[in-house]
Amino acid sequence: MVIILVGLDVFNCSHKTPVKSISPNSFNHHKHNNLTHMQKSSLYLTQKPLLKGLLCFLLILVTVKFGFQFPINAWFKWIGFFIFIIAILQLLHNSSIKYKKLYIWAILTIFIAHTSVLGGFYVAYGDTLDEMILFHALSNTNASESSEFISQNAIILFQVVSLSALLFWLTQRCLTIKSISKQTRNTLWAVMVITTLLHLNNTYRQQNPLFYWAKKVTNYQKQQQLLLQTSETLSKVKKTLPEWNASFDGRDNQIVILVFGESLNKSNMQIYGYKRETTPKLEALSHEDNMCVFTDVLSGAASTQPAIERILSTKTITNPNIREADVMMLAKSVGYKTYWITNQKDYYLYANFVSQADYVKQTNLSATGRSNSSLDENLLDPIEFAIHEQIKQPKFIVIHMIGQHPHYQLRYPEIFETFLGNDEVDTELERNGIFFWNRTQRKYYDNSIRYTDHLIGSMIEQLKNIPQPARLLFVSDHGQEVAHTKNYTGHAPNLVSGYQVPLLAWHNNKDHFNCSCSNLNKPDQTDILDWGLLTFLNINTPQKSPSNDIFNPKFQPRQRWLGNQKKPIE
Repeated sequence: MVIILVGLDVFNCSHKTPVKSISPNSFNHHKHNNLTHMQKSSLYLTQKPLLKGLLCFLLILVTVKFGFQFPINAWFKWIGFFIFIIAILQLLHNSSIKYKKLYIWAILTIFIAHTSVLGGFYVAYGDTLDEMILFHALSNTNASESSEFISQNAIILFQVVSLSALLFWLTQRCLTIKSISKQTRNTLWAVMVITTLLHLNNTYRQQNPLFYWAKKVTNYQKQQQLLLQTSETLSKVKKTLPEWNASFDGRDNQIVILVFGESLNKSNMQIYGYKRETTPKLEALSHEDNMCVFTDVLSGAASTQPAIERILSTKTITNPNIREADVMMLAKSVGYKTYWITNQKDYYLYANFVSQADYVKQTNLSATGRSNSSLDENLLDPIEFAIHEQIKQPKFIVIHMIGQHPHYQLRYPEIFETFLGNDEVDTELERNGIFFWNRTQRKYYDNSIRYTDHLIGSMIEQLKNIPQPARLLFVSDHGQEVAHTKNYTGHAPNLVSGYQVPLLAWHNNKDHFNCSCSNLNKPDQTDILDWGLLTFLNINTPQKSPSNDIFNPKFQPRQRWLGNQKKPIE
């Protein structure tokens, strides 16, 4: 703030005293000695227009970073494009083009309006703009809601408008050089050419308001079209519900929780024999007779959307296009109240499954979805609400964690920074030629699993202390390669590590649920887990398939695949 005030005073002084009238020769020695330090600085800057422009540029960067609260990565991207804007504006300012002032004002208005909208989202929500939220709000608002929004956010709006005006004024002050040398002009042209070529890079191109908003509008239109198509499909599928003749034979007050982990490879879990103590709570629970640990389960896909869709519906790897009544529909049809509590943002899952739920709570409101640091502990309060809500019907609560989705170091609070130094796992990885970077990623990954273990343990503790019967099923959508077989971390659709997932079933001993322990070590794949889920929910239907039901003694292993039948697993 001090820098900005000093800069403003300098600019004001320089504005009052034109360059041509402040030559040192026009001041006598007595007057020069009587100048204040600030006036001397102003005098110096008016004779050094490039220095003045540089100071103005730095003040703009400070305004955007701290005024609009841009995170460091977004700030650097903004700076890269702002250099492009400044080069264009300065060249226009020193050109003889007709209506150049109009062009300068138009470019400035568009750019600063764009910056202000993005900055406003950072100030108000601490995150990037979400086109679904913005366009949905704009298309569904009215005068009363607008007035209410303005009154509730008056301080934020005043801050954004004030910063926008300051940014507009400062940018204009950067364009005070009326004549530039040929060398400076060539430099500006070079900068403009380079930054124009940088538009070939998508990340840079998205800093340009024209490309940015075109993409946002296109994305919104696609998402709306997807929602419409999915709604039509679901309407057709719901008409087939009577064919399932579903019935419920459980307790009227029972609670069933399905927890989806994210990118969790069971090989990194202590409960499955991993050398690091990543799951101490689940490890302790595994020794009780009400916890079932399935040891050889693969996901039905190596990415979230198809993996979860195949868990909840009749779609499988071998029959990916069959869309019949899904688990959510059947649960509602037999009397369950359904909940979907998520720390992710996925419009495809929303259209297909989340939109069916009676209660929806999304704790991750970021436009970047899984690229931000929204922690899974934010799920605990809405989970507690769902568990304790007083209703006279069974509850089916679906929880979607952000889990171990890259970037791993964003997935846990600092207190869970457990695996820091060298240990047996790190030594073994180094001996196998795994790079330091990937060994570090493995530590981050394992820290995040320790955090997930804590949260799953907390959910189970809540269920232990309630009077009604309760069950919890935990499964990850898919696995992850984290230097298990190669120097690589991330999704792995062509490696078994990309599909290795935990499957854990727990109940609170207040009903007579039997998870059929004879199946614990049998190979399974989650694209047929929907049949097991129906049993877990006490839903009966003539169409049930005992050979595909992991909780049924008649379960039979079948051929498993990597991806869509690309590679059979022996």
